[in-house]
Amino acid sequence: METPFVPSDDFAAATRLLTDTRLCLTEIAVRCGFESLKSMRRAFLDRCGSTPAQIRGRHIVEQREGARARVE
Repeated sequence: METPFVPSDDFAAATRLLTDTRLCLTEIAVRCGFESLKSMRRAFLDRCGSTPAQIRGRHIVEQREGARARVE
């Protein structure tokens, strides 16, 4: 199944919402014009090789590691 084209602006907006908010993934998909959470997941896998949840998870880990480094 081919992933529908997602404009770069929508993709960038979704990435920002993933990393800058605590909105649920479904809400992000709707706000950014994806047909469904499944289509957003597929688009992220195709474009960057990671799911939206993985991107959010990595961002959280990076924030925690950065906070620890500043404390030390």
